[in-house]
Amino acid sequence: MLRACENYYGWPVVPLQEIAEFDGDWTQVPTVGGIYVFYDSAGNVVYFGKATNLKSEVKQSYNRRSSFPTRLGLDLKKSKQTFGSATKFLSLYRIDNARIRKNFEAFLLRVFPNQTHNHNLGKFA
Repeated sequence: MLRACENYYGWPVVPLQEIAEFDGDWTQVPTVGGIYVFYDSAGNVVYFGKATNLKSEVKQSYNRRSSFPTRLGLDLKKSKQTFGSATKFLSLYRIDNARIRKNFEAFLLRVFPNQTHNHNLGKFA
């Protein structure tokens, strides 16, 4: 999909890490602009976003409470968890241009509209 965006649209996207295990170790997250994707243990996309500074935005999103309740534990009681509690894998993509980041996020929102917990449907700039 990334190669298609680069070849078709001419959007320069540099994969920094793809579906790598992630446990909240911020030393592996660079401070460049780009797109990040959180995956659960089954490889499903949980959340993604754009950032001018990947390290700070990934950290904020990882610790942010989701707006959707999930059932956890033996009694399957519903509660709102942080995205970090569901995240097992992380992908990072360097995209230097802010307009391309916005367009790429809008593109991803259309590709994964029912699988993620992103609330807004992005608009192309």
